[in-house]
Amino acid sequence: MQTTYERVLTFDGAAKGRAGQKTKLSYAIERVMKSYAKQMGDLYVAYQDKLTDLNIEHCSVDERGNIIEPMVYTKEAQRARLKGQREALRALMEAAVEVEPYTASSLPEDLTDAEREAFAGFVLPESTGEEPTGEEFIVQPDGDLKAEAGAAN
Repeated sequence: MQTTYERVLTFDGAAKGRAGQKTKLSYAIERVMKSYAKQMGDLYVAYQDKLTDLNIEHCSVDERGNIIEPMVYTKEAQRARLKGQREALRALMEAAVEVEPYTASSLPEDLTDAEREAFAGFVLPESTGEEPTGEEFIVQPDGDLKAEAGAAN
């Protein structure tokens, strides 16, 4: 599935609290995390490179064109630099990331609503926001997911 860097960050933040446990959910989380790790790292490095370029592009230089250390900026250059940083951050958050979802076959009983929302589409079935269709996934007492017809009624 293709999603955004920002959505992966949300999943990643929620997932870190569950990773490393010996559960089916933890296995699914770790498998999904591996599917996007390199892409996320590459995107972040490109973002950092852009910030460095912005700093160099807008900093003050001496009469020979050498950068004044520590870097200083005119008011106008600082505004342009900050605008560039905001644009770079926006582009990073909206960047496409390819993720390989893996649905966990069982869930812990203490899974929070916030975790369910963050995990949707990654390790849980995608939430559509539509009215129930009569089939829902129910967490069984043993922690397994089971589709049951009419569970919404």
